[in-house]
Amino acid sequence: MTKPAVVMWMLVMFGLRAGGQIQAPLTGGAGFSISPPQLRPLPSAPESARPRVAAGSDPASMAAEATHAARSRDLELVERFDRAIVSNRPARLSTEGPDRWFRDVFEPEVFQLGHMTVGSSLATAIKRRNPLCLLNPYVFWATF
Repeated sequence: MTKPAVVMWMLVMFGLRAGGQIQAPLTGGAGFSISPPQLRPLPSAPESARPRVAAGSDPASMAAEATHAARSRDLELVERFDRAIVSNRPARLSTEGPDRWFRDVFEPEVFQLGHMTVGSSLATAIKRRNPLCLLNPYVFWATF
């Protein structure tokens, strides 16, 4: 098959599958509705409840200390995430048991056709000589 024929065949196959039912929009009174909450204004705090600034400290230095503390916490989190990512290695693929069996049945074979990557459960079943590969729900797929 030529490349345009393959593309047309895929458009026809995926176009036939794409047709479906669209949900009807909700009508006026059919939806669930809650009235927005009514918030009351907060009373202003009396003078005695407001925090007082100590004589030796100014607000600018207190703000600088707060931003320094926030930056140090952020740097600590970043370092912890970096260590976690570096120390995590990809899991080894099992060579025994049900993990290997499921991978052999449901992991499709990948083929290159020009610039396209194509996979099919039928081609996988033929190549591996295993009819259980036909249980794979991805009958055909392609990427450009």
